[in-house]
Amino acid sequence: MQFSSATYQTLEKDGPIVLTVQRDGRRYEQVKVNYATSDETAHAGSDYTATSGTLIFPAGGADTQTISVPITNDHVREPDKTFKVTLTPASGATLGAQKTATVTILDRD
Repeated sequence: MQFSSATYQTLEKDGPIVLTVQRDGRRYEQVKVNYATSDETAHAGSDYTATSGTLIFPAGGADTQTISVPITNDHVREPDKTFKVTLTPASGATLGAQKTATVTILDRD
């Protein structure tokens, strides 16, 4: 289990950012992976909405799933900001190299 990319970018005005998590192997059994956001220069509550949960990949099901994180458009000119989304193992999951993705919010107000 890992993110399809280590970095993502979105314009503040474009709304939620969608990150893709992919399963490599273990298609014959159900696996679960937990995820959670964490602040860097972007802050939950003012720049984006803190998000966490569990993705469930059913046996024989799809090899990718997505995580959507709401972005706050505050209409204030400010520098670009970043936050992280991190995967942690759950039932049957083993993490790949890209277990953390950095999201950059581009402010073009």
